Amino acid sequence: MDSVTYGLAAYIIFTIVGIRYLIKKYRNLRPHVDGLELEELKEWLNDGAILWDVRSEREWETGLLSEAIAVGYGPLPSRVDPKQKIVCYCTSGIRSRAMAENLKKAGAESVAYFIGGYHHLKEDSSFNVIIPS
Repeated sequence: MDSVTYGLAAYIIFTIVGIRYLIKKYRNLRPHVDGLELEELKEWLNDGAILWDVRSEREWETGLLSEAIAVGYGPLPSRVDPKQKIVCYCTSGIRSRAMAENLKKAGAESVAYFIGGYHHLKEDSSFNVIIPS
């Protein structure tokens, strides 16, 4: 191998090492929140957790769970009890995870998000769906 090949190999190795370093360093910037499966969600609710629907108003037109509070996605409500257990859900789990992370950053001690999304919840007979008129 010539010096150009060694130089290129060294560049690739240092790039990979650098990327791995940055991933390790910045991975912890997002607070850890648990993603709950359906049975875990039911356990949390039995333990007194509040269910937050973080979907949009347009999505609420397709139905709301009577057990949930329609909060929407965006700024956090001005008063959040840091001791209250909260589980967020949306359509797919992306916004609910982000909202749960924001709650954690704001000082909530026990927050999680539902992995399955609204459509999974409305199919379960444990939850009551309300269709707004």
